[in-house]
Amino acid sequence: MALSPAQQATLKAAILADGALNAYPNTSDGNYDLANVGLKAAAAGPNNICWKSAVQPSEYRNQIVWSEIAALSVGNSRVWEYITGMNTLPINAADANIRSAISAAFTSGAPNTLTALTAIAKRTMTKLESFFATGTGSTASPATLVIEGGISAADVAAARNS
Repeated sequence: MALSPAQQATLKAAILADGALNAYPNTSDGNYDLANVGLKAAAAGPNNICWKSAVQPSEYRNQIVWSEIAALSVGNSRVWEYITGMNTLPINAADANIRSAISAAFTSGAPNTLTALTAIAKRTMTKLESFFATGTGSTASPATLVIEGGISAADVAAARNS
């Protein structure tokens, strides 16, 4: 993914402002290490929380209070089945519509499941992700990611040399 000129400027400013990131040499090897270690592998910190774009079935199945699911109304249980593809699809917690549907389906009939699902739908951002995220980024109000995962050494070089 190529960064836009505005994203390049944001990344360059963030690298220059962080002594550890700026210490990586502006060479092909240095930019590779910066992309894959300094930006992608490094956590932004405990107060940089985002919504996960893929909560896997193996994660959410373990959080469900099945007696609550069994007691849901037909309409609410259909919402759950639709969102999860009958428990075979990941949940995109970054999608506000999905979070709203889960909240509406579980608030009254499955509050323990809702609490557990909300907790596992969050994670700590990487440094790179935190530079471009939108929103508060707190546990109570996680951010939404604009860039997720990593970028290439070429993207880092382009940003540093812009």
